[in-house]
Amino acid sequence: MKKLISAATSLVMAATMVAAAVPVAVSAADTTKGFSIKTYDAENPSAASGKNTITIDKKDIGADGYVIPTAVYYSEATVNTTDSLLVSLTTDSKDISFKYYDPGADPYFSEAKSYTLNGVDFKTDRYISWAGFCKNARTGYKPAGEYVFGIDSSQSAAGTDNYFLGCSWMNKGVDYAWAGATSDAYPFYVFETKLSSNIKAGTYHVTYCDYNTDASGVNDNPCPMVEGGGSRYTLAAKNGDQQLKTEDLTIVVTDGDTPVETTTQAPVTQPTTTATTPVVTDVPVSGDIKFEFVDADNNNSSLVEVPVGTEKKINVDVNIDAGTNAVSALDVQFRTSGGGIKVSDILDSAMAFEGKTVSTNLAELRANYATLKGDTPIVPANGKSAFMLEVTVPANTPEGTYTVDFAQCKIFKDNTKFNYETGVKPLTIKVGKGGTVSQTTTATTTKAPSVTTTVANPNAAVKFSFVDADNNNSNTVEVASGAAKTINVDVNIEAGTNAISALDVQFQATKGIQISDILDSAMAFEGKTVSTNLAELRANYATLKGGTPIVPANGKSAFMLEVKVPAGTPDGVYTVDFAQCKIFKDNTKFNYEVAATPLTIKVGNVTTTKASGTTTTVAPVTDKPVTETTTVNANADVKFSFVDADNNNSNKVEVASGAAKTINVDVNIEAGTNAISALDVQFRASNGIQISDILDSAMAFEGKTVSTNLTELRANYATLKGDTPIVPANGKSAFMLEVKVPAGTPDGTYTVDFAQCKIFKDNTKFNYEVAVTPLTIVVGQQTTTSTSKTTTTSKTTTTTKVTETTTVSTTTPTTGTKLNVTLWGDTNCNGEVNVADVVVLNRLLNDPSYIVKNPDTKADVTAQGKVNADVVAPQSKDGKNIDPATVKLTAADSEAIAMYILEKGSIPTD
Repeated sequence: MKKLISAATSLVMAATMVAAAVPVAVSAADTTKGFSIKTYDAENPSAASGKNTITIDKKDIGADGYVIPTAVYYSEATVNTTDSLLVSLTTDSKDISFKYYDPGADPYFSEAKSYTLNGVDFKTDRYISWAGFCKNARTGYKPAGEYVFGIDSSQSAAGTDNYFLGCSWMNKGVDYAWAGATSDAYPFYVFETKLSSNIKAGTYHVTYCDYNTDASGVNDNPCPMVEGGGSRYTLAAKNGDQQLKTEDLTIVVTDGDTPVETTTQAPVTQPTTTATTPVVTDVPVSGDIKFEFVDADNNNSSLVEVPVGTEKKINVDVNIDAGTNAVSALDVQFRTSGGGIKVSDILDSAMAFEGKTVSTNLAELRANYATLKGDTPIVPANGKSAFMLEVTVPANTPEGTYTVDFAQCKIFKDNTKFNYETGVKPLTIKVGKGGTVSQTTTATTTKAPSVTTTVANPNAAVKFSFVDADNNNSNTVEVASGAAKTINVDVNIEAGTNAISALDVQFQATKGIQISDILDSAMAFEGKTVSTNLAELRANYATLKGGTPIVPANGKSAFMLEVKVPAGTPDGVYTVDFAQCKIFKDNTKFNYEVAATPLTIKVGNVTTTKASGTTTTVAPVTDKPVTETTTVNANADVKFSFVDADNNNSNKVEVASGAAKTINVDVNIEAGTNAISALDVQFRASNGIQISDILDSAMAFEGKTVSTNLTELRANYATLKGDTPIVPANGKSAFMLEVKVPAGTPDGTYTVDFAQCKIFKDNTKFNYEVAVTPLTIVVGQQTTTSTSKTTTTSKTTTTTKVTETTTVSTTTPTTGTKLNVTLWGDTNCNGEVNVADVVVLNRLLNDPSYIVKNPDTKADVTAQGKVNADVVAPQSKDGKNIDPATVKLTAADSEAIAMYILEKGSIPTD
């Protein structure tokens, strides 16, 4: 039997991150407030349209049961007068069960529907709840306040052996408005009432659990209960409480051959269990997931013919065939084979996952999106588009055959790993006669086309040289025409005295040359084991001794390869080098500039001339100039990137000299599979740049409300489902800002990032390492220096590790005054530890001027409260002789006290 959380403690997790800089305005108390349980119709969602009695004939109940869409409606006469409430439901039959839909977290519709609230048009796959809102289409729909649900097949503490569905709600110290004209124009929340096929004819009820949630009986914490406007509303309405009214749902089950006349709504349409067979396009490729690039306007043909000298735009669908394989996310990069062919647009829609929005980056030809329903991966509509492109063939494209396909393709099976094998059939574009059209398939990710590299930049911090390990470490290997050869290649490193914490690379070879093995050893970091992925030509490893980065043995191998030249390889010059190379200075940032000298393989009699003074800095390889990006430490648990939400999520914004500009900034998160319980941050901007707004939405944790304090540039929120930490939607915003560049801002480079960032792993402590890529704002003309005879821009970019705790200043006594802890966790100094202490502590954290007052004496107890609340890392574990002026309080203290109340954690006295 699961333990029932009490009325007070069930609200703790909703209360722990309350902004509370300004309390909710208090109006005159309503005479009554109330709940009603009624049938729910999404097309007519009001309580007035719902019915509190429904009649169902047994013959309409199938083998899988009968589902009644149901809702709890909440009625209050005056808006914005409810602080918190608790309501628990049960039924009088074991053949009735419940399933709830959290209005912020759970999709209710199979596809997003269009709505208008307060003049704002938006789409959402959630139902609209009683005080739901949408400030703008960018932030999306959100329910007001914080919901916490609990469900079980029975709950003895609540007095029921049948199904139990509990819900608590708190306004989190923020004003709310009704979504409609009245509080019950939309439901408080929606759930399903399911009748088992075994249910007998009779009359049944969905009703309320009426009990004291304090099992000890010491306190009177009734359920259901509403608090607000300085009043408490209960069923008993005793001891000064106001009246709480309730209305049950009655279900009448008949067992007859003739319909029963009733004034209730018609029986609810039941979902069918027969699945429609999807249309599957025959794609002749192998792999768990198969893709085909096709001409959407020409019968999904994978061949497009273009006359010489003609410009053509091609609408390309990338159709998917996944069989019955469910997909949680797709992350791809596109490429073309040259000739001026370009991907001119990546659309944000996907017909195979209808209703999902594709995140795109046209500059880097990247696209990704999650494909979850709730937290469940989705099987796509086979034969439909997973991606949609526009491809342009310029008029001056030379005669020949070209292709459009993936440079990389990662298809995620679930939220933990990438383990689907993929096969791809490219789009072939034949310009003119085109020559022989060769179409190949592959079940592995292909590499981007090779680029020519020459002599390493002597000024780079870390230099690599690809050499023939069996021929005096020469950078050149000669192979007789037509002969086969296996070459042992060392990738030697020169780092001077620079210490390195990790290396993360991808190799590449000119077409026709094969990298046949990546060894797991590195002589430059002896004893270290290299992690390898031959299919993707990737390798990485950490180079720490304890927690300290290591200086390599210069001139020795950082990587060791086996390279094969197949027999019959055409005469010519080939290279082996990096496709990408990231060298980490420490555990917080990548800021070593890297250069590489490739291995040159000369097959047959060819003459080459070395370009004097040409230098190349390693960068990701594409068919276009490399976009400058900042790379965060790949080893960090949680990574953030400050990006321009209106410009392909770029980390760089350019502003004309003297001009004013408003920038919508998303702070996108990448946490892998790391679950997060809470985020607590403070932002900062370079002098002259203004953070003008912190939005209260987070697309990475949809449905959660961010508590903000614009004055101090702070934001925090809990990310729990029940009491379970959540894995974010990677690549989406954890925070959303508005940043202003005032007119007349001096020319220069400015940044926006975190002043502090605390990411909580669980409900007790902060232990995630964080790395951050800031937003860079360039005002006026800035000079970028690129090396001669290359198209690669070399730039050293700094990333930031933010783990420091900023001290919260509050009212303090005279310096040097020492106090003893009166009771650990007792922030308001009333002699007990409960939810009120969590609320007070969070107000203290978010508003430095807040004065803590004893609830009984009204005395200023700020100093003593600080000393009592410092439970995670107290100055003195025995609680004696503590100087309040030096106490450092953080959200971790709040979390620890909350967990102690829930009996899931400890504080020093426990």
